[in-house]
Amino acid sequence: MLIFPVPAADDPATATTTDPTTTTEPTGSTPTWATWTRQPERQFRGQVFEGPSWLASDPCVLADGDTYRMYYTCLAGAEVGGLCGVSSPDGFAWTPVASIDPNIEGLVVRARPGVGWDENMETCAVRRGGERIELHYAGYPQVDMNGDRGPSALGRLVSADGVHFERDPDAPVLTATPGGRDGDDIFSPMIVNHDGTLELVHAGYCVDGYHDGVAEPDLLRGPDGRYYLFMTGGLGDDEPQITGLAVGPTALGPWTLDPDPIVEGEPRSFDACGAFAPSVVLAGDRVHMWYLGVDDCDGACPSCDLTQCGCDPHYSIGYAEAAWPLYLE
Repeated sequence: MLIFPVPAADDPATATTTDPTTTTEPTGSTPTWATWTRQPERQFRGQVFEGPSWLASDPCVLADGDTYRMYYTCLAGAEVGGLCGVSSPDGFAWTPVASIDPNIEGLVVRARPGVGWDENMETCAVRRGGERIELHYAGYPQVDMNGDRGPSALGRLVSADGVHFERDPDAPVLTATPGGRDGDDIFSPMIVNHDGTLELVHAGYCVDGYHDGVAEPDLLRGPDGRYYLFMTGGLGDDEPQITGLAVGPTALGPWTLDPDPIVEGEPRSFDACGAFAPSVVLAGDRVHMWYLGVDDCDGACPSCDLTQCGCDPHYSIGYAEAAWPLYLE
């Protein structure tokens, strides 16, 4: 996971790389971590949103006045990814926004086959910058006949109304660093405003550690001045993916890790095979978190070995919340 200072929407400055920092264990008295409560069942198997198809993935949520706006990875056609949008007054009941395709609910942008780095797209970060809403996302080439593809990159979309988006700029805003920690892929961006400077956090992959470590971060700066890093954990081949939490004094750490997952899948539910890729909003004294849930093929694959089961899971979005503060020393 890498952190970059990034330019504002009207600033052409180039981002520079900062090395990741270490994780530390708490010392002294035993810290207290908040308890997270999953939302009671809203849909068939517990999710709060499931989209029009089998794929509603990697949510990013913005509290925009009295409206919640959520964008997520969706299908934009045969073998083409895109981002769809929904809005809600409460974060639970979601309504699709106007679509650029009458056959796909809420589609706000689709990938561009034939445009190299932007042939497919997924994962997003959303923020309001003045009068505009910005979406950063990961774009990547299609897989070739040998099963290979080039590295992903990050692009940016802007909108005046949160519904109609355009690419700005047309080229990537951040690319992989050859030979670096993100030399093979950049995914799952998010942005935090640190005293007027925008800092971008993303998952960076290199071949040697592609299935290890953590991914899909979200970073919250709390009213206590601390930074709370939410992340996907459990990236080993035989591990269920879960959501973890760490706290640190700066956006670069050092981090104190909650020893237990804050959210993990529940058997026979919409997230039986994974509960991860969080998006977090602090509102008042509650921390709201939406996350991706991967099911067990409607109960047909309780082992969650989806390859062995030979089935296709359903990707939908769940919700959990906790009372502020999240961490007390």
